[in-house]
Amino acid sequence: MEDCEVFNNRFTGTQVAPERGYYGIKVRLGKRCHIHHNAIETNFSMEFPFENDEDNEIDHNVCHGTISIPKHAGGPVPKSGKTFHIHHNWFRDTYSIEFVRNGVEIDHNLFDFDAKKDHGNLISGFGNAPANGPASFHDNLVNNPGRGVIWINEVFDNLEVYNNHIVTRTTATPRLEGLFGFNADCDFKTITIRDNVIECQGQERPLLRNRESYAARIRNNRLKNVSDTARFENPQGGKPAGLEAALKFECGVQGEYTIDGWQARPSAGQ
Repeated sequence: MEDCEVFNNRFTGTQVAPERGYYGIKVRLGKRCHIHHNAIETNFSMEFPFENDEDNEIDHNVCHGTISIPKHAGGPVPKSGKTFHIHHNWFRDTYSIEFVRNGVEIDHNLFDFDAKKDHGNLISGFGNAPANGPASFHDNLVNNPGRGVIWINEVFDNLEVYNNHIVTRTTATPRLEGLFGFNADCDFKTITIRDNVIECQGQERPLLRNRESYAARIRNNRLKNVSDTARFENPQGGKPAGLEAALKFECGVQGEYTIDGWQARPSAGQ
């Protein structure tokens, strides 16, 4: 699918057997596609599998399921430097984004999850082939991540996580894992966690899941009730932590919801 726009649609599941997974939007070889202002209630909101996707923009959607963008070894990065730009969406399921893909930017989203449904890592990578990146995750609000914020099975380098505000609460299980899980063979000099606000309310959580990950570049984060702070340095700087600007946008069909910080409400006139 090339040079296409998909917008102002509502996708609603009607299957008698909901255990049979189904997709809202499924695309092969996506190039220069703009998908925006949709409400997608299927268990996989979107899937862009395998091929050399480039310059796709996904924004202002309400996603009740996963956006899946995996490619073996992350795939090539186009001349523009961007395969997917995922921004200003309202995500409702803890298994929100399936990785890995090189050249991805994920920013200015509200990830808003039910603490009783703690089955997923927000970003999940299940492959085995090392990927070079890059990818960035910034200026997002994350409410109640389940297993964690990012877990990537394969090596993934050149990852930046910055200016996010993450709040965890005691989950149903409860989950005790570190919020970030990286392969031990990553080049941790290229992995940065900076300028974030991370608050663990109720059950304390570690920041990281394995010993090797403490070699990542960790700085200027404001941390509360994070259990492993003695295992890494977190030098403070002059820059404020958290979002660089307040998060406010409309999303869904015809902008039916307004996201105002942590709150989602029907927009005026809807």
